[in-house]
Amino acid sequence: MKIKHLQRAFALVAMAALAACGGGGSSSSTIPAPGPSAVPNVLARVVGVGDSLTAGYQSAGWLGATNVPNPLLTGTPYAGAPAPFGQENGWWSLLYQQSQTALTGTPFSPFLMAGPTSPLPLIAGPGIGNELVPANPALTGGLEFGPLYGTAPGAGCKANDQAAYSLSTVATTLENPSGTPLDLGIPGLTIHEEIAMHQPLVPSCAAIPGIPAAVQGVVGGESEDFWPVLHGFTNLGSSLTPLAAAVSLKPTLATVWLGANDLLKYAFSAGQWQGDDTTVAQVQSDITTIINQLKATGAKVVVANIPDILVAPQFFTVQDPAVLTAQLAPTLQPSVCDIQANAACTIELFATSQSPALPITLPEAQSLVVAVSNAYGLGATTSTPGYLTETGMLTTIETLGGVIKANPTLLANPTALATALVGALKLDPSGAGTGLGGNYFTPAWAAQVQSVNDNINNGILAAAQATNTPLVDTKTLEDNLSWKGAIGNPNPYFLQALTINPGKCCTLGFGGGILSFDGLHPSDTGYALIANAFIQTINTAYGTTMNQVSPVNVYNGTGYFYPDPFAQH
Repeated sequence: MKIKHLQRAFALVAMAALAACGGGGSSSSTIPAPGPSAVPNVLARVVGVGDSLTAGYQSAGWLGATNVPNPLLTGTPYAGAPAPFGQENGWWSLLYQQSQTALTGTPFSPFLMAGPTSPLPLIAGPGIGNELVPANPALTGGLEFGPLYGTAPGAGCKANDQAAYSLSTVATTLENPSGTPLDLGIPGLTIHEEIAMHQPLVPSCAAIPGIPAAVQGVVGGESEDFWPVLHGFTNLGSSLTPLAAAVSLKPTLATVWLGANDLLKYAFSAGQWQGDDTTVAQVQSDITTIINQLKATGAKVVVANIPDILVAPQFFTVQDPAVLTAQLAPTLQPSVCDIQANAACTIELFATSQSPALPITLPEAQSLVVAVSNAYGLGATTSTPGYLTETGMLTTIETLGGVIKANPTLLANPTALATALVGALKLDPSGAGTGLGGNYFTPAWAAQVQSVNDNINNGILAAAQATNTPLVDTKTLEDNLSWKGAIGNPNPYFLQALTINPGKCCTLGFGGGILSFDGLHPSDTGYALIANAFIQTINTAYGTTMNQVSPVNVYNGTGYFYPDPFAQH
């Protein structure tokens, strides 16, 4: 399996993967509440509480319009094809479709999710955020993806983003502004903000006062996304919060999936931002509050934990790929380079994909990574490896290309090439000021991030147990789909994903088809796998009879909008 979506584009996804740039008139709820004497079916009104994952955010952007042209495909056989849209293909959307089919006995068409009666707050083109879409490499400097109508880093918001901040203009960012959504996922939202956020943190695409400049890029996306979801709930007045909006809908079933942004904002800011839930006690308290308020309406509730983010292909391990390759089941076809984002594999792939190809072998690429990681203070062979983020990986690859172009003879001397690369990177050997959080995670910082990751999941588990609420274990699902599921006897989930299209899809490697181009948010196929985890938990806990989603059909586009644009075919 060759991963093609690399080379020089990682900077495009950097912090955009977390959220958008950093709050049309309003309408009151148009969905009638159940009668006081009614005993509604569990699936009568399914409400989603969460962040970008529940919202259907994908590939660093948020889009629900189906007819947005993709100019980056000009000059290819796909010219004229629309830009991919994520909301309708998100896991909550798929769950809702299956719930309505089970409720009515009539197949619910996925295409209804794109119309005026959609339960999604459909984001109009060109979307919010800086979505990365399939592209003609001739238009993107060799890349097979690029930003759709994006703005340069630091250039502020495009018009659609800016309009999203204000109640007076938010309607222009929506396809169905008069509808009341049931999917209340707000990209960028943290656990406590679900309970306490009443309005955007800032009134426009501006810096948040009192926040360090280095942290601005990872905080505040929820401000841009607040009104596009909640503009129809202003009748709640000063008591408006995302949770209050969900409670006002009187759900019969509520899904709760939060915590990812608490972790990501902490991790990418190198701990400078500590305004979110990072301890077991904090998480347990806030998740318990959310669950109890929803249950007080009579709703059945399921709550999900969060994946281990260091498994995601946003993070390129500097560990020698041979360390993990030796542990893989010998019957498996893919190598570690296919199933996990790895710095050495990426450099080797970059070299061989050039025209003409650069004669760098995988062992030579690993020697370059060792030199770079030593300069960063990462460590390349420890049991707790360091990681280059996509931005850090880009910096290394771009610099490597420049060094080779300036002195091609270095290709014959890997040691000299490594020395020149480190010198060109102008790294601080002490590790100070070189981008901890934004560009790389040292082994020590990776361990700290994992500790917070565990705290959040332990807090969610404690809240679920204390409130007798079923838990959707997305952490174990992701582990099973990752390289961890390929060690020893391969996990059935790993094998299921691997056989969706053998040799091409799907793995958790970068470009492996389970996640989209930002390395954090799922592809259409990845969202289908997550939807099935929710469906299985809900069916088991509450006796519903929803059918599973077919990941193969979603991947192929059979009965859906199109084949998965983020997975190889």
